Amino acid sequence: LTFQKLDVYRCSIDFAAIATDLCKAIPRGHAELRDQLRRAAFSVPLNIAEGTGRVTAADGARHFAIARGSAMECAAVLDVVRLLGVGTDEQHRQAVELLGRMVAMLSKLPGSRWGVVGHEYEHEHEHVNEHEYDDDHVYV
Repeated sequence: LTFQKLDVYRCSIDFAAIATDLCKAIPRGHAELRDQLRRAAFSVPLNIAEGTGRVTAADGARHFAIARGSAMECAAVLDVVRLLGVGTDEQHRQAVELLGRMVAMLSKLPGSRWGVVGHEYEHEHEHVNEHEYDDDHVYV
């Protein structure tokens, strides 16, 4: 499937794996943080996949914008769980690096920029899925 070749999708899966490990280390009494990180981390690849499969540019753009927002939410939750001493320096560094890459790529996808989702955008950009391809990846 096309979305599985997107570099942003692959980064989101790598981040979800790190987030899953971090969730296991969140101490008792902070279940809400565990749930928030898990839901936000899983939201990113799911919305990328769904956005790629949408027919209209506006509909796809809405899902890319949601994915970007979820990635930003993950960054905030990471800051909070870091205060609790959860995770290693390397896990935190990798997670932040992946989130930065995802947000940058999602910001380049149609409609994921601040509030640029809707009717006027659809006329300006008719093809959501125009990406550069090589044999193994799609680069946004």
